[in-house]
Amino acid sequence: MDIIKVVLIGIVTVIAAMLIRQKEPAVGNVLSLGVGVCIMACLMSRVVVLVEYLDELLEPLSFSKAYLGILLKAVGITMVTEFGASLCRENGFLALADSIRVFGKISVLMLGLPILSTVVKTIGGFEL
Repeated sequence: MDIIKVVLIGIVTVIAAMLIRQKEPAVGNVLSLGVGVCIMACLMSRVVVLVEYLDELLEPLSFSKAYLGILLKAVGITMVTEFGASLCRENGFLALADSIRVFGKISVLMLGLPILSTVVKTIGGFEL
């Protein structure tokens, strides 16, 4: 039921920000940013539980935990990137939002380079 609370908080914030922005645009933007950060903080508590669960689930397998770490970092990068870009886009900074998204994409790509290297080495090790 927490999702209903978060959605309601979001809707109330949007309505309040729209009313406040008519007289004080900066205050409406700060309100939106503050609530967005609070929602992200609530989300992080869920991510911690998810990581612990996945760690327990994968413990008996011979699956490298490094791969799980890379996957979780990639998800984190995309979430933070999307949040930052959305805030920029909402406030009219479209070029900055696009720059943040490109930076996030390159960061995820760089994060995956060790996995790509392992795949290439594995394929290269086979003789046909």
